[in-house]
Amino acid sequence: MYPNQPKGIGGVVGAGWHLYKACFFKILPLAFITAIVGSLTDFLEVTRVIAVPVAGSNQLVILFLSLVITILIMVWLMGTIYSLLSETALGHSTRLLSSLQVASHHYWKLLIVFIITSIITIVGLILVVVPGIVLGVFLIFSLPLVIVDNRGIGGSIGHSLKLVAGSWWHVFMTLLIPIIVIAVLSCVSFFIFGGTLSNLASTPRWSNIISDIIIMTLLSPWLYGTIIMLLNNVKLRKNLKASIIS
Repeated sequence: MYPNQPKGIGGVVGAGWHLYKACFFKILPLAFITAIVGSLTDFLEVTRVIAVPVAGSNQLVILFLSLVITILIMVWLMGTIYSLLSETALGHSTRLLSSLQVASHHYWKLLIVFIITSIITIVGLILVVVPGIVLGVFLIFSLPLVIVDNRGIGGSIGHSLKLVAGSWWHVFMTLLIPIIVIAVLSCVSFFIFGGTLSNLASTPRWSNIISDIIIMTLLSPWLYGTIIMLLNNVKLRKNLKASIIS
């Protein structure tokens, strides 16, 4: 499924969609669990609205613990998704269990890489928004490189920087398409289904959470698939440039 020649932005996005479809039934449960875990903090906030509020420092402790738990589980799930997608792109018949085992094997590297790249990106966003976005794009391949190329912590971060260098706008614009589509469909689904869901839910906030979970379950694997195909595409672009220069 990996192409042999570099593709344009539309070609990469389309390839990411086809990759997602190729392992739809395997990846859907992972995407659903990932969406649930990603909404953990929202669940706690809504629960405190319904139940007895948690006051003072206890509230901060609960929010901090929920963030830690979310990160610990999300890293494992993302590693599993990247493993499943990369093996499918290589044409291998992979099982969900084997992808879970691969993510477990690389778990600590994935976790450390995720923490380092997140801190760098967040600091950039806090200081000035633009540098944070620039850094985030440069580091986008750090996590999948741990799985795809079996690289170490420094190697995955460093190689991501090298790959994106010279292709930043290509990477940014390619990622922007699925991100915008997901964001727009999230808003549309909330307006369309928000009324129905709010009638079923205890508070209006629940309808927003449920709507987001549905959209992220169905469409976030497309973004992961696009990242995997984009990683291969950037490698092809680098190799093509190197061959032309030589």
